[in-house]
Amino acid sequence: METYYHPGDLGKFAEMGKGNKELWQKFLGWYSAVFAEGALSQREKALIALAVAHAVQCPYCIDAYTTASLEHGSKRGTDDRGGTRGRRDPRRRLAGPWGPDAERGSQALDVAGERMSETRLSLKARGSLLTSETEQLRILSEIKRCPPFDERMRRAGLDPLYAIGISIFQMNLGKLCNQTCRHCHVDAAPDRREMMTRETAEACLDALAGTDIPTVDITGGAPELNPNFRWIVTRARELGRHVIDRCNLSIPARPLSGRSRVVLGRSAG
Repeated sequence: METYYHPGDLGKFAEMGKGNKELWQKFLGWYSAVFAEGALSQREKALIALAVAHAVQCPYCIDAYTTASLEHGSKRGTDDRGGTRGRRDPRRRLAGPWGPDAERGSQALDVAGERMSETRLSLKARGSLLTSETEQLRILSEIKRCPPFDERMRRAGLDPLYAIGISIFQMNLGKLCNQTCRHCHVDAAPDRREMMTRETAEACLDALAGTDIPTVDITGGAPELNPNFRWIVTRARELGRHVIDRCNLSIPARPLSGRSRVVLGRSAG
């Protein structure tokens, strides 16, 4: 089988409700509420859904949310910066090793990696002033519609804040990432090489063992790119802790350190 994707199947979507009409109506009500106009526009919600559809490699979702994005005002062939983009066949990511697109897709990824433009580099690599905490605070102080945190807490009657315990033990495994996101608060990117060492990870887990903190939150960068990722997760689980992996959803499609793989939609434990 080359692919299981058949565009005509989308027209049969409503047939799923025949078996349980009451449950189907509840689903439609929930779905309509999620995509209703709100803090985000319907266009923005459709674009987010389209991005997730690409990340999880669902061709039917890609098809549906491409249509929804266009219906709500997105334009085919352009991005928000005015650049042109070709429309990808939603079957490409699902063709797998048996599909005719597999080799061409792999070659295209190799070429894209070699041509990584300046916009794919981190702020640090570009020498941006935004890498300075002083500059970040200066810019934030000039945004009048964003009151300081302390002021917001006073308005809410929560100042001062008091620590009542620790429920989550967070470990940042480094700034190496397969993506460069403009909104990333740690400036993670493919060109960053700062990563937590095995020695530091051992010290963190030894400290965790002396506590009753129930949850370990593993983040990055893309934490899965740390060569000690699998070992850290295993150790934390051996300590009986629930583990959260802050996965960017595109990493599972790539070969990972130690040939480990991440299961989408699940945390360890």
